[in-house]
Amino acid sequence: MNYLSYVSIPNIKIQQFHHRNEVKVLLHVNGDLNSSEDRKKSGDTKIDVQVVLDITSNYPEELPVISVLSDKIHRNILLEVKKNVHKQLEPYIGSPMICEIFNAFQKQLEDRKEVVFQALDSCNSAKHDNHSNLDENLIWMTLLHLDHMRSKNRYIKTITKWTENLNLTGRLIFFERLILIVLQGHHHDIKEYVNRQRSVNVDVDSRGQSCKERMLSVLSEQKMQDTNMRFQDFSVIDFYAAKELEDFFTHWNMRDLFVSHVKHLHGVCL
Repeated sequence: MNYLSYVSIPNIKIQQFHHRNEVKVLLHVNGDLNSSEDRKKSGDTKIDVQVVLDITSNYPEELPVISVLSDKIHRNILLEVKKNVHKQLEPYIGSPMICEIFNAFQKQLEDRKEVVFQALDSCNSAKHDNHSNLDENLIWMTLLHLDHMRSKNRYIKTITKWTENLNLTGRLIFFERLILIVLQGHHHDIKEYVNRQRSVNVDVDSRGQSCKERMLSVLSEQKMQDTNMRFQDFSVIDFYAAKELEDFFTHWNMRDLFVSHVKHLHGVCL
């Protein structure tokens, strides 16, 4: 199966040039039908290659100046292709060779199709790994809302231990009936914390029996911005006035969280 096609070239008769002429043709290197899912998702099942011929007045007694361009094929591969094409064209010197040039590029690129896509897959994989590593190094901030705590001391002791184990910082906030938790740390650690709080017995029910947290809400989850301030530890704080609560979020550059998620919660009277 031919996986490469090129734009058809009109029948051009070249006799003599008194100025420089340029011919551009766009070639397409197509991946096979079993392209990887990652390649399909990234749109890399077809690679464009532009071949530009700069034809001088000495053509066809000398080869055109050839440029080959692609933003997805490694430069070394393109240079190798160009070198081999030059060798193939030597017998055609002295006669018209425009179509032969593009046919030669077609053949050379088709022969290296597997190498081209393997190199592209490796590059995409490296980019994905770098992106994943970058995300892993980012600090996230999550705002949680609890409905109640019946066994306050036990609850606080448990979640404080979890934050220490997971290297999370933040604040457990009490204001009247409102209970909030602000967490800062790596995203996977915050997810693990939320999973523990929902799956491990942390409180007691109305009968005094140990129970899981079934009324935990994630109000916000976002990457830390440069304007956000980092907590250095995890601690408990009690507020006795709505203005104190508002000032806390303002001081720590989290006023957007207060306005969007806290201000309208039941129990916050402003």
